[in-house]
Amino acid sequence: MAKSDRCIHTPGDFAKQYLLYVQEVGRLQSLQPHRCIRENVDSYLFVVVLEGKGRLTIKDKIYSMKSGSCALINCMEHYEHISDEKDAWKLAWVHFNGHAAKGYYELFKKNNNDENVFDVSNVTEWNELLGNILDVQRE
Repeated sequence: MAKSDRCIHTPGDFAKQYLLYVQEVGRLQSLQPHRCIRENVDSYLFVVVLEGKGRLTIKDKIYSMKSGSCALINCMEHYEHISDEKDAWKLAWVHFNGHAAKGYYELFKKNNNDENVFDVSNVTEWNELLGNILDVQRE
């Protein structure tokens, strides 16, 4: 259903207690639409659509996502996403957590009109940034 390149990381106790840390980072290319449903996951998720389009639902709010759409999600809340049937998406993402993660999330939401989604003009920069995080996690 999807082709992915990802790295899962287990942080040490110090990182868990004091730092923001990466839990998982990767890229995914949807080969056919499939619904991914999650909730009650102790994590925050940043995702950027690199190509294609799809739909993201957080709680009861539905977002149409396209190349350049980004989302920041509190994974304790119910969310689901599905790639478009005709224009399958390619995503890059990072799951993170840590002592200050909730505060960063709340600050983001406050400064983004309480929305989870925003658009960027240059997906290449975001793809490179998340690619760099992926490389560092592999080391």
